[in-house]
Amino acid sequence: MLKFVIPLTMYIMGPSKESLNLKTSFTYKDLNCSLFIKGDEALHSEELPVKKAFFFRGRGLEIITSNETSKYNLKLLVEEKKFEYLLKLLRCIANRCIRGIRNFGMISNIQEIKPEDEENTEKILRKWCVETSANGKDWESIFAEQEKFNLWDMLYGSEAQEATELDVALWPGIEEAIQDDLTPPPEKEFTTNAIEHLRLKNFRLALIESIIGLEIVLTRYIQNYLSTYKRIPKERIKNFLKPELGLNARISAVLDLTLDPIVCFLCYLQKILTAISWRNKVIHERGHIPNGIEEHFLRKCISEVLQLAISLGYYSEEIQAFPQLDNIANNIKSKHNLKLKPTIKLLGNHRISVTFQSIDPSEKFSKTDLLNEIVKDLVQHLSSRDDRFIAEKHLAVEFRYLDQPKARWMAGNWILKE
Repeated sequence: MLKFVIPLTMYIMGPSKESLNLKTSFTYKDLNCSLFIKGDEALHSEELPVKKAFFFRGRGLEIITSNETSKYNLKLLVEEKKFEYLLKLLRCIANRCIRGIRNFGMISNIQEIKPEDEENTEKILRKWCVETSANGKDWESIFAEQEKFNLWDMLYGSEAQEATELDVALWPGIEEAIQDDLTPPPEKEFTTNAIEHLRLKNFRLALIESIIGLEIVLTRYIQNYLSTYKRIPKERIKNFLKPELGLNARISAVLDLTLDPIVCFLCYLQKILTAISWRNKVIHERGHIPNGIEEHFLRKCISEVLQLAISLGYYSEEIQAFPQLDNIANNIKSKHNLKLKPTIKLLGNHRISVTFQSIDPSEKFSKTDLLNEIVKDLVQHLSSRDDRFIAEKHLAVEFRYLDQPKARWMAGNWILKE
């Protein structure tokens, strides 16, 4: 077994001390890897929101690799001092973790590790405190004891990457990204880049990156909406989305026609249109953002663009899932002779909300056996469409009669109403 630590700083925030214990396992090629976020003791503050009341300062990513069944003989690499190859291997493993945290946790301050000059190889491995173990308990440095890199320098040195706040609510998405080596959708990657530019006060690049991300995800959203909900042929959609229909028109009209009015109101579309006009001036006229704009207002407008891009990414995912979920709803309605088919909504990160409604006195959802059968069938259907779906974690089902809740199934438990 081999262990190393990538130095960085991030503040982990969560609702309980237990929720801060972030870790995951994954496979790189045929190496078994485990990731832990190591840092200071957890603290608690009553002044913070409940969901972020517990926190600790993470100091590094600790990664443990095992090659019991691997073609990569880590022990031999260490014994023969093939450090260049070892560094390349460990860098690839570390960067997979960093990409997941950066793009799916939107932690803009951490960057992938770039290839270093050959003469720096040993220095980097020392900084990462690379150690080996035969039993997973007793660890030894791959270098002589007196040559070990100073731990204080590793954790607190000026070269350690700085990072901001990580909400543990984002960890399931990060974990999945690391395990499956997922490529982030454009809106997340451009959002992360824009956040980094905002932090560095490079507002011109933040504006450009945010608008590019919005353009990409808006086009995908419109394509999915028109093909799925309106069943418009692809060729007609392609003609509709020609460059002549500019971003302003798509934002001003198309969103009002496709999104819920409340969603449009919450999007602050006027601020988004203002940001688009600035981008147009940057690209086509001045080369820079117009003078005289207050920083607070500039940040607010860019932030609204980023929020809309992330929301449209979610709505697009919801639309893509609609045909499958609608088919499941029809199957459940038919099999159990229901008057109305259930409403099945995708909530993100594999979470599903299902609502059954009835206005028929003969269908009051009071028979426990029937409710159990319905949930059992739902779980079977939903598990078939999503390999990562776990009913006890991801499913919430509510049965309503005359718009009054009669029963609720969540986390594997029933809450029955009289």
